[in-house]
Amino acid sequence: MKRILHVVSSMNAGGMETMIMNYYRHLDRTKYQFDFMIHDPKPVFFEDEIASLGGKIYRVAPQRPNPFKNHREVKKILTTHHFDAIHIHQGITYFYPLKCAKKVGIPNRIVHNHGINRQFLKYLKLYNNLYARKRISSLANNFIACSTTVLDHLFSTQVIEQKDYTILPNAIDIENFAYDPKLRNQIRKEFGFGNERVFLHIGTFTLPKNHIFLLKTFKAYLKKDSHAKLLLVGDGVLKSKMEQYVEEHHLQGHVFFTGVRQDIKALLSGADVMLFPSLYEGLPLTLVEAQASGICILSSDQVSKECQLTDRISFLPITDILIWVNKMSQLSLSRDRLSYQKILLNTDFSIKRSICTLENLYDKYEEEIK
Repeated sequence: MKRILHVVSSMNAGGMETMIMNYYRHLDRTKYQFDFMIHDPKPVFFEDEIASLGGKIYRVAPQRPNPFKNHREVKKILTTHHFDAIHIHQGITYFYPLKCAKKVGIPNRIVHNHGINRQFLKYLKLYNNLYARKRISSLANNFIACSTTVLDHLFSTQVIEQKDYTILPNAIDIENFAYDPKLRNQIRKEFGFGNERVFLHIGTFTLPKNHIFLLKTFKAYLKKDSHAKLLLVGDGVLKSKMEQYVEEHHLQGHVFFTGVRQDIKALLSGADVMLFPSLYEGLPLTLVEAQASGICILSSDQVSKECQLTDRISFLPITDILIWVNKMSQLSLSRDRLSYQKILLNTDFSIKRSICTLENLYDKYEEEIK
């Protein structure tokens, strides 16, 4: 059995973490096993499930407050435990585990490019272009990206030009998100909704998700449709500020904070429109799940167009609230939502199709591992 160590900040209920778990659940665990190196000292959302699947979690100190302690702990883990591959999900400023993995002789060193904030890249443009990308590409020998639009965030020009990379979609179990009318009624009963139009957002309360734009837009929309509701699913550092905004602008009774939920299929079925005004994204798993449910989606135009798998998604600029309000008012809601799961089953976003790609990547350096 091959043991693969995933390096990721935490394993809470974010999009990237959920994507990793989707692959983990469908992996042939008689041949491959996932372990995790994280910075989060507290119990994480997926902790119990990881243990139940046979995985281990190794905790190290975060690099920024104490780089020497971080490097010491990383080195100890990589030298005292056997791993056949290391799978890095970090960005351009933290690649010590990759450097250490090469030094201790881990033969399969994977960098997984999920996309980085374009604004962040502006500030580190010279560092990224002249050093980080080249350094990362020299330390790794296996390259994965969630879409072609993020390739230059982490990979060197040589890797890109030689197409020495694999596009691995943020795949899901399509059937787990198919529209269910019974679940729709269940969710609407839970929140006390009738036939009013229900909007939905799923995402952590962090700056990139642009919740303040979302709330301002919804507030403006209420002038056209005073019965509308908005469900905000997730948690995060900016949640209290958003709750304060709702209170100050008297949106109670219209905006509902659900916290982190596992019944995403039910929430998608219960809502009518997904709002997704992110400042930047790679290829968000949430929008793949949403399209499998057949829900209408209004997304920021800063999201990769590669996530457009059906005719249910529209991309709008996040420079004008009125454009969003008008589109929200004009949407014609489809009642034939069940048909959309069939569309996604025939794409690489189906976990049952894409899991083979990942397993082949873990076997890429099999001879060296032996």
